[in-house]
Amino acid sequence: MPYYAIYQTTSGALVAIASQVTEPLPAGLAAKFIGAEAPDTDAYQWDPSTLGLVSRAPPRLLAKHLFIARFTDQEQRELFGFSLDTTKTELQRKRVAAFIWLLTFLDVINLDAGNVMAGVNYLETAGILAAGRAAQILS
Repeated sequence: MPYYAIYQTTSGALVAIASQVTEPLPAGLAAKFIGAEAPDTDAYQWDPSTLGLVSRAPPRLLAKHLFIARFTDQEQRELFGFSLDTTKTELQRKRVAAFIWLLTFLDVINLDAGNVMAGVNYLETAGILAAGRAAQILS
């Protein structure tokens, strides 16, 4: 069965993947044949610049102890003792505590996960990490 990508002609953004296309398509949409079988969306993603499927980058996964090892000794002391720091606001302490709480439930850290990226970047905003360290930790 043929499969088609339905995309916006102005941006190339994917609208749908379909096995049937009814012509004419609504204005602003186009269809492109992408294969005889349904694409594996775990392995491939739509690229609006090439109007085609491209391989997804493999997730960047680390065991929790290797993730923690990316922080310096000083950063680890500040991170895990942060709730005791009275110079920080209550909101800052709660946000850092929420990130630490998240880490306790993870055995493997996905460096590309939105909640991990947001948490590490917040550590820089809160002053636990020096400027530029979040990017280093997440790279």
